Amino acid sequence: MGFQGGVDIYGEGMLSGMVDRFMHDFAPDVAYDVADILEAIEAQHGIFVKVRAGEYRFSHLTFQEFYTAKFMVDHSDQTLISRVLDECFGVSRWHEVLVIAGGLQNDASRYVYELKLRLDRLRTPQVNSILDLASEGIKDPNLYDHSVNVILALAQLLKTATHVG
Repeated sequence: MGFQGGVDIYGEGMLSGMVDRFMHDFAPDVAYDVADILEAIEAQHGIFVKVRAGEYRFSHLTFQEFYTAKFMVDHSDQTLISRVLDECFGVSRWHEVLVIAGGLQNDASRYVYELKLRLDRLRTPQVNSILDLASEGIKDPNLYDHSVNVILALAQLLKTATHVG
């Protein structure tokens, strides 16, 4: 489902189920019509757009990336983060999700460290100086976003290079 499965189109049934669960959990005493709520989300908020009868997609990839990263951080434990990083590190489709996830964390030092460990597996002598620079960001919270970007960009380049050569 969703970003992990490469899904860009969401069925109305799936979205209706999510809205219904949300409303049941957060406003159990309020009468509502799920179809009306989906129409309101589409018309007033622009997060989803209907592509054809019964099918929706995010209006922009950035929404999908943000909500994927938010879910990852909100529901994270070390096992989930490790699994996502193992499966998605160096995959260009996940670059922004992983950057956003780093930025959403209160303390991203462990996250940046996990990213660096995965990059070390792909490491070549040519990138040592760049990695040393990125490692400085682990020590300085003001450089977390920069470090995450550097590490992910290098991972993508190295993974591409190892598949080509």
